[in-house]
Amino acid sequence: MSRARELSKVGGKHQQVLAGLSSHVGVSTFLNNVHMFSNLDVGGNVTVTGTTTFNGGTLTLGDAATDNIVFGGEVDSNIIPDDDGAYDLGSSTKEWKDLFIDGTAHIDTLDVDGNAGVIGNLTLTGNGDFNGNLDVDGTTELDTTNITGTLTMTGNILPEANGTRDLGANGTRWANVFSSDLDLSNEAKGVNSVDGTWGSYLIEEGQDDLFLTNRRTGKKYRFLLEEVGTRSQASKNVTITQTKKTRARKAGLKRRSSAK
Repeated sequence: MSRARELSKVGGKHQQVLAGLSSHVGVSTFLNNVHMFSNLDVGGNVTVTGTTTFNGGTLTLGDAATDNIVFGGEVDSNIIPDDDGAYDLGSSTKEWKDLFIDGTAHIDTLDVDGNAGVIGNLTLTGNGDFNGNLDVDGTTELDTTNITGTLTMTGNILPEANGTRDLGANGTRWANVFSSDLDLSNEAKGVNSVDGTWGSYLIEEGQDDLFLTNRRTGKKYRFLLEEVGTRSQASKNVTITQTKKTRARKAGLKRRSSAK
């Protein structure tokens, strides 16, 4: 041992205080407690067998990014950062592989670079903003849906029950309806308010006519159409004749009035 140290007995036997520099070469064995009242500098490896407790202060492991910290055992406590929202777990260039959580993950903002799979239920208490495509397999129940763009359907749109749902409302109507044939039936809704019967009709388009088929009786009809802005010659002749007679009648009344 170095002569620079000062050795004195304190208290009872086997209790020693080392003041100054003490160098040990080889193996030092302590059969009882060792109390350090100042710094402990170790230039080599330290192997501790048993329970190790570090009380107070700041515990720093490593002093460079090239240092490695290896856990050979398991963490048997909570891991809580010193400041809220100040430190990261991994980085953009050094990411953790898999995260296994048996409980609830409280995350302010979740940014998923790859795919996300949910085996159970997914509950959103706020808004869901999807910038790409949304592919849903199975039944989707939406209480209220607002669509600001164009909705393109590759299948049919069906109500959950026959004759119970409307397309538009009294104060909120669709502008134009573009369809092929028009299939009408009020059987599920109930009888009409005119004669108390229900009907089923199909309106189809022809090159020059519109055709109506009564699905209940099988009878077929053609709509009588009149082209707007063009009248038949017979209708024009009747109008001209009536105009001449009206003028003659008015002229006769005028002559009789002058004679009086």
